[in-house]
Amino acid sequence: MIWLSYAKDCFYKVDTPIDKDKIFSLFKEGYLWMGANSNIRHTNYDEITAGFAPGGVVVVWVADATRQVEIRRYQGRKIIIPQEEIDALPQEDKLLFDKENRKEVRQDNSVIPQEVIDANKMLTVILMLT
Repeated sequence: MIWLSYAKDCFYKVDTPIDKDKIFSLFKEGYLWMGANSNIRHTNYDEITAGFAPGGVVVVWVADATRQVEIRRYQGRKIIIPQEEIDALPQEDKLLFDKENRKEVRQDNSVIPQEVIDANKMLTVILMLT
């Protein structure tokens, strides 16, 4: 998997097998939970979710409406996409590789709440001073 981290303004890649056996087992077994009327019932997971954190961390979970179970955390590594691969992309996909566009997205309060933008600016200043 390759992804763009707007927070770190770089691309990461993780290339490792996922724990299919654990995922299949959890999907098959499901779990018991107590409903609003205090009846205990069996239910199954119905989705796989991946979360991405700064620094290249990826977490995979199985989930449903009432429960989420972590499968595993993975550590990605920074990569540089070769220019020839970028050039071969359709025009609309090339925008991800435009540094100025990524900067605009990070400063767009319709994408990121203004208080987060302001906190990131303050953090940048602090890091520059240290």
